[in-house]
Order: sequence, then C-alpha cells, then structure tokens
Amino acid sequence: MNSGAYFESPVSESSAPRGLPPPVEQPVIVAMMVIAAAKPFSRASE
Repeated sequence: MNSGAYFESPVSESSAPRGLPPPVEQPVIVAMMVIAAAKPFSRASE
C-alpha cells in the first residue's frame, strides 16, 4: 500500500511540471471541452 502511494506521487509531479493536469484528468478535460463545444451546434441544428 505504501509503495503504491510512493509511486503515484512522483508520477503526477513529473507529468505536471508546468501546472498541467495529470494524464488521468486530461481525457476528462478534453471530453468536457468537446461536450461544451458541441452543445451550441446541437442546439442550432434543431
């Protein structure tokens, strides 16, 4: 259990040296951006 927490911390720090979100959150953010960008088009098409 301790080794897992030790491995998770450096990975998140090394993957986000410039304030970028962890790789796990990137797909979620991209999905939110796509949904937000698609809402106006879906409403306009109706």
